[in-house]
Amino acid sequence: MATAPLSLIVACSENRVIGRAGRLAFRLPEDRAWFEQHTAGRTLLLGRLCFEAWPGATADGRRPIVLTRRHRPLPAPARRAASVAEALALARTGPGEIMVCGGQGLYEETLPLADRLYL
Repeated sequence: MATAPLSLIVACSENRVIGRAGRLAFRLPEDRAWFEQHTAGRTLLLGRLCFEAWPGATADGRRPIVLTRRHRPLPAPARRAASVAEALALARTGPGEIMVCGGQGLYEETLPLADRLYL
């Protein structure tokens, strides 16, 4: 059985800023719609702050895996992982493409492992 592809999906400004103070660096409705469409029904890897900032992370069949050391409950179907290795092991138990959705540290750690980058 083949391993599901690992993809990074990121929007950034021309100067490569992805966010600041817990918010995206810009607001483009068509980009947001594209992002929502391409993450629907997928397993997502997100840092805790990204997860908390995105109310739709559990909507439309998304299966988020949140990287955090906090042991607070997460809303279903979200799952918690304490490391990238643990998150990837959890993600690979599900079907389809695995989407890394941020933040910066998670992008840095998974970029060398990625099969695809949606920019």
